[in-house]
Amino acid sequence: MEHKIIAKCLVGSQAHGTATPESDLDYKGIYKQPIDDLISYGYQEFNKISKDEIHYEIKRFFDLLIAGNPESLELLFTPEDCIIIDSPEFKLLRENKHIFLTKKCAKSFANYGYSQIHKAK
Repeated sequence: MEHKIIAKCLVGSQAHGTATPESDLDYKGIYKQPIDDLISYGYQEFNKISKDEIHYEIKRFFDLLIAGNPESLELLFTPEDCIIIDSPEFKLLRENKHIFLTKKCAKSFANYGYSQIHKAK
């Protein structure tokens, strides 16, 4: 069965105005699976489209948001001009994005920054 895409955004350096001529295009998205997949063995937490594009199933996306995951929060704070696929569900999430900014985010963002520094080295 086909997934219903509820959001797709251009993320990373392109979305934040820090891209260089060598920068690639990175995309993230959110999808809903059909109910038959959710109640069977067909559940997929994410769908990696390519090395530069990944989509998360909505339940997994909420799990990441609740954990303060920086990459999932990035989707909610994506500039309007970088939203490629929008939906009423995604608009509702963006309108309430402040709900997901908790004290957990501070530690998550610090750990994320630390890991990015190590990757760069």
